[in-house]
Formats: sequence, C-alpha cells, structure tokens
Amino acid sequence: MLEQFCRPGRHVLCATSAAEEGINITRCQFVVRYNVTHTGIQRVQSRGRSRVAGGVFLNIIQKDSKESKFLEKAKEEENIMKRVLENSERVEHIA
Repeated sequence: MLEQFCRPGRHVLCATSAAEEGINITRCQFVVRYNVTHTGIQRVQSRGRSRVAGGVFLNIIQKDSKESKFLEKAKEEENIMKRVLENSERVEHIA
C-alpha cells in the first residue's frame, strides 16, 4: 500500500499514532491529527509527517476543553525548542 504514495495523485492515509514514528511517506502533504499532542516532541513529530514544502498540519480538538490546554502546552514546548535551536545556531557561527 505505501508504494501507492510514490505515484502521482491524491492520497489519504488514516493511521494511529504509530505512523508518527514508524512510517516514512516522503510525499505526504496534509496531516490531520484528531487527538491532542501532549508534548512539544509529539507535536514536532506529527507536524514532521508533512514532508513537502507548503505542507499542512491540522490538529482537531474541542475548543475550551482539557485537550486545548494540552495543545497550548505542546505549542509552548515546541516554541521553546525552536528558540533553543536558533540560539545554538548563533553560537556555532560565533565559534
């Protein structure tokens, strides 16, 4: 089945979170996650499934729910990781 994603056309893959870490589909353009990411690392892994420039990541959760608080926490953790990476790149250029 995965070889079909290498052929031209539109494709939809519905999978569990196991696909986040275990399946590599290089032409994935659109990722929909229907449950919340609890950590920044999970969020980065989920977003990383969209492998093409301009790819889309969509997280579907209920507004003002417990899940929305987890999502905000995961987003903040992702932003912290981005800032750390940006700072480490600056340090490398100086050294």
